[in-house]
Amino acid sequence: MSQGSVKGVIIDGSNVVRYNDQESIVRLVDLLDNLYIENMTFFPAIIVFDKNIEYVLKSEDDKDILKKMSEKKRIYFESPADELIVHFSNKLGYYMISQDKFNEYRFDKDKLLELRRFVDE
Repeated sequence: MSQGSVKGVIIDGSNVVRYNDQESIVRLVDLLDNLYIENMTFFPAIIVFDKNIEYVLKSEDDKDILKKMSEKKRIYFESPADELIVHFSNKLGYYMISQDKFNEYRFDKDKLLELRRFVDE
């Protein structure tokens, strides 16, 4: 794998968890295992959640996974999360994975990747 094919990424954690109204952290765990498309691999990964994410998750198992994940580096809780996601992307030149469009923010539109590119429906 060439260095040019490795790109940093910011993941809209809350958006991934809520994808298709599933409210499950399993989608995020699956995404972390599949951070590649075409000829690009995405690493490192930063995950940004809205502060209320623990209330969105319904199962105790999901909440436990979130708690374990939050003990690691590169996991942030911010409200609104969108602002921090775009900030990191602009500052670090990282890609963003989200279903949001971030229309109210200025950023390189080529850096926004739709979540559906990484998941099996």
